[in-house]
Amino acid sequence: MQFAITKTGLDVFDTARAWGLAAVVSARAQSDVRIRDRGWSFTIDVQNAHTAGAGPSLLPALIDATDENWSFVFITFGQEQRQNKISDIEKNINLLTNISMPQIANKISGSVFTSGGKTLPGGLDPSGFKGVRQKTRAGYDEGQLRVNADHWALACLGMVLCGTYQRIGSGSVPRTIALLPVPLDVTVAQWAEIRELTRWPRATPGTSVSEPRLSRQVAGTAVAAQAAVQLAERVRKRAAAHGSLVDRFSDILFFELFKAEQQYKPAQGNRVRLDRLTAMIQQDAALAEGVFEWLDYCFRRGSAKGAQDLALAAADFVFRWDVDSYDRLARLFVRYLVTDEIKLAKRPSEEVIGEVLRYVTV
Repeated sequence: MQFAITKTGLDVFDTARAWGLAAVVSARAQSDVRIRDRGWSFTIDVQNAHTAGAGPSLLPALIDATDENWSFVFITFGQEQRQNKISDIEKNINLLTNISMPQIANKISGSVFTSGGKTLPGGLDPSGFKGVRQKTRAGYDEGQLRVNADHWALACLGMVLCGTYQRIGSGSVPRTIALLPVPLDVTVAQWAEIRELTRWPRATPGTSVSEPRLSRQVAGTAVAAQAAVQLAERVRKRAAAHGSLVDRFSDILFFELFKAEQQYKPAQGNRVRLDRLTAMIQQDAALAEGVFEWLDYCFRRGSAKGAQDLALAAADFVFRWDVDSYDRLARLFVRYLVTDEIKLAKRPSEEVIGEVLRYVTV
């Protein structure tokens, strides 16, 4: 059975809804789920969905009220308000997990935007903040963006399950970056696999050092670029396990939040593309592993004080893939080698550099 999430133009909101619906129907059908970007919509295909009847609630497995991501999605709300929002989401998701698959498809086929709907939280999509959607000629009189309750619940669930929030910078103003991978063609066997594939663990005392983590960077673009490299490595490992490339991501969406006095406000937002990283996996997975390892090292080494220029150069290269950005990164890396700030063992092989140059454009 196939479900569709029609795009609204709010990229993070649309992608989060697709991930949320994929998790719900995967848990509901206990079957493989394939998420594809069709341009105008995301489609979610579920195998043998028509054979699954209504069963016991899967809510406890899907929603973890203690997940720290809830505090970021509802970052503009107080603790009591946040708990009320989570309770509302639990009610909506509970209804979806206890009805038939055709009924789920029918419920999400209605209008997304409605004047009597739920307020889109700014921590989920920056469009949820007042004053960022359009200019006003006179007085400030822009209302908050309201969406259908089912779509609101799916988007919030999708962002909590698949999104990553990380503190960035070292200044006095608290800054947070939000990351969300965009599926191009991804197949997962169960809903928990979605979270494992798309989310990064936060650097906490209980986090295993063997888990790949994002480095604390001075710039959000560096965090997003490192996430793109690490996501590509996850895809490469899955391709090696399956014998072929089964997953493709088009981008990682990201936006920043900063605290101004007592309120959080949106800052820059953008996307980093994964097309060249994916092409490397298709061309030569072994060489791709070396490229990803080298780039990730540049980000990790560049997160140290005094070496941030290396991380910024690596980010610029991952975003642009042109001669100028490569030249800057290569020169900085050689300089660190000459000054013994990087060990010779970390120098990439000629084959790895040759593979990188294959995808550099003029």
